[in-house]
Amino acid sequence: MGRSGLFVRVRLALRPDERGFLMVETMVALGVIFVALLVMGYTVLSGFRDTATARERQVANAITSKLFEEVRGLPYANATAGLSDSDLSGDSNIVSCTGEYYFQSCSGERIAHTAGLPTTVPLVPHVTTLGPPSYTTTYTAKVYLTRAAGLPTSNAYRITVLVSWTSAGHAQSMQTQTLLYQPGSGADDSTYVAGAHSEFLYGSGTLSQGSIKAVPNSAGIQYVSAWEYMGIDLPGLTGNLQSEQLTKVDASAGQIGGSMSVGGTVTTASELSASTLADDDATTPGATAYGTASTGAQGGLWGIFLSGGSTGGNDIYVVGGDYFNTNTLSGGATATTSANSTNPCNGQLDSLPCGYSSIQADRQTGTSYAVVMDLKDSGVTSNGSNSCRLGDVVVDGQSNAASYKSNVYQRIRQNGSNRIINETVTRGIGDVHLATGLCGASAGSGWSTQCGWACLTMSGTVWRATAEAGVGAVAPSVTVPTATLKLWNGSGYNQSTLNPGTTGQDIVEYNPGNQSCSGSLCLAEVHTGCTVVSSGSFKVDVTGNLRVDGDYTTQTTGTGSITEAWARVGSPLSGTVTFTVTKWSGSTCGSSRTTVADITMSVDLGSLVAHATYKPAP
Repeated sequence: MGRSGLFVRVRLALRPDERGFLMVETMVALGVIFVALLVMGYTVLSGFRDTATARERQVANAITSKLFEEVRGLPYANATAGLSDSDLSGDSNIVSCTGEYYFQSCSGERIAHTAGLPTTVPLVPHVTTLGPPSYTTTYTAKVYLTRAAGLPTSNAYRITVLVSWTSAGHAQSMQTQTLLYQPGSGADDSTYVAGAHSEFLYGSGTLSQGSIKAVPNSAGIQYVSAWEYMGIDLPGLTGNLQSEQLTKVDASAGQIGGSMSVGGTVTTASELSASTLADDDATTPGATAYGTASTGAQGGLWGIFLSGGSTGGNDIYVVGGDYFNTNTLSGGATATTSANSTNPCNGQLDSLPCGYSSIQADRQTGTSYAVVMDLKDSGVTSNGSNSCRLGDVVVDGQSNAASYKSNVYQRIRQNGSNRIINETVTRGIGDVHLATGLCGASAGSGWSTQCGWACLTMSGTVWRATAEAGVGAVAPSVTVPTATLKLWNGSGYNQSTLNPGTTGQDIVEYNPGNQSCSGSLCLAEVHTGCTVVSSGSFKVDVTGNLRVDGDYTTQTTGTGSITEAWARVGSPLSGTVTFTVTKWSGSTCGSSRTTVADITMSVDLGSLVAHATYKPAP
């Protein structure tokens, strides 16, 4: 053997570990890291996309409300002129049938349109594009005015707003409708008698039906089949009064209840309603000067359940009522063209027109309404204190009965020789709590299950919007109660009294782990620690986007009179809350995880709108 060969063999024997990694080993390691990064990136992007979609829908809803108010703010003659003839072509929702135009199909409602109309926002043009810099996403809004069919009156119009946009490459849309029923002096032969002369009075009041609804995101709830939403529906009230030579009054009331949608099929529980109409026109079929209806009383416990799995399953459900099987909610509607001892209307006995609809809670101990999620099959929660309580409306514990009474009251009152239309809308709800139960996980010291992530606590008073019109009418006004808003700050609660002003207030959300926020309207995200259970470990994350809507009043005056007045009280709490539960198989929150629940709650406690119009006699 040569000397050089011997030296090589000796060096290899002395340093065997310096041969390095094989190329295959290196590529496999890089591949594992790459796949892990892809999964993490997809999860993060999916969460961002779902949050962005919820916010976009909230903006679309705000655009819809804005367009409704713009149409209602137009002079009635301008609004009912509808769309311009030159603006009807090129829209697939406007269908031409035998020389007339209809909404969406020939069996739909007839489009109101007029030739040669000037620009009248938002009806002419009826298509509007809203985008940067005012909006981060580009929205296309379309407004349609149709002659409403299937109603007791023949002169009502329906406003339809369709908002569409693109989110993450997917087309999104929202369609909402409301009625326009405000005939001008002499324009409606159901209230106008030829040759007669009288002032025209019109009032409308609305307590929009708020809700707290859970909506599944991409992961939904493990083992639970496809569903669209589960939630609490809050009371909704409406009323209209119009009077000239003849008078019409209508009123309706809907109670608090629960609803669920699965595969497009809606199931409800304890959602009772009532409506009535009074009309002193003898030519109207079935006309009556007095009408009254009751929603009936809601008593005992009720619930709607959706379950998955074979052993009792993961559940999402809404429950309500009280524990003692007594009446908890009641309501009704009354309408009369002449309130008196025979035809009473909210205590009014002055022989003048009146309409009244109301919902009243009797504040039984233990009365509450809640959206709850149990993750038993996923090994996270059990029934009882460890359940994931997503949203609660509590209507017990208050000493003031007005705290739980909502009503719409429209009437004509006499002011000397003049008549004044008065419209008053009042809301009374219980305390509202969001994300009170974290599935048994802990948010840290200072957390209260009586409040949760955010809560609104009443102090015995109510929200109210009042509008009057006529000679000697009082200016419109709004009343905001002493209500306390508590927001989780990571170690306790920021507390403030509601003071939304005219523009409202955004609640600032932040992550206390790497961000800070000063002020009373700061809301800390919840990211619980790793909670160990018998089947592994889990954590809960709560994030969201909440705000307090604003209030405003506006009026148009004439000589010694108010000709039109508006009063609006916005929703005291609205927005979205995303509730995510992540599970690990081991006793520590490591790398192998499963999203067992991914829910977004849509929160809107409803707004109040009072509107009054007066036109002097011709």
